[in-house]
Amino acid sequence: MIAHTNMPGSLVRVTMEPTSPLSAGVGSTAWVMFQDDDVMGAGSGASVATYPAASSPAFGVSGLDEGVGQLAGSAAIADEHVGAGRVVLFSFDPNFRAWTQGTERILWNAIVGPDPEPANGLAIASAARIAAVREARTAAAALPELGSAIRVAVARADARATEDALRAYGAHFVRHRYNGGVLFLVANRRDLSAEEHPFFAPLLQRLQEEGVRLRFASIP
Repeated sequence: MIAHTNMPGSLVRVTMEPTSPLSAGVGSTAWVMFQDDDVMGAGSGASVATYPAASSPAFGVSGLDEGVGQLAGSAAIADEHVGAGRVVLFSFDPNFRAWTQGTERILWNAIVGPDPEPANGLAIASAARIAAVREARTAAAALPELGSAIRVAVARADARATEDALRAYGAHFVRHRYNGGVLFLVANRRDLSAEEHPFFAPLLQRLQEEGVRLRFASIP
């Protein structure tokens, strides 16, 4: 699921599952570099690293944390036994610029560490797995193809004006309710920067001129 956040580079603390081989040498917590990455569940596997609730003593964030509450209870890393092997899925880049040693160790454990016990996952041919795979594929197909989406959040009363401005530029976007406002995720399929994008800066200027109450606007 696409994150409804404005966190273009923040450290968020996750709690580790101590019985997982992926946690070896890491400790009870680790710091994740979160860059408006996807939000995911553990699926048919186990959540090895979980974002705690904001009210939890284990919660911690360093950096911009707009919308961080959406991460609460979701899986940062999922580990699933499949056939004779395993699948380890990271919802973030565990080796981003080598900034976080804890997640580098998790990646190392995933590559060279021991496999989880078969009981940690469903048998490859089980009816439950087949249903889970079908559900996952359906959900993936329904995700919008936005690339490195531009994020624009405005007051709810300004949503129509913002939508009209985006349509004027021929933008493809999806919208979500966002803490009393509306978040627009705008397609940026070529992963352009603010300097490269043809209408990011003009869009912000137009919204300002129209009196739109901009909560935030970011582009990767």
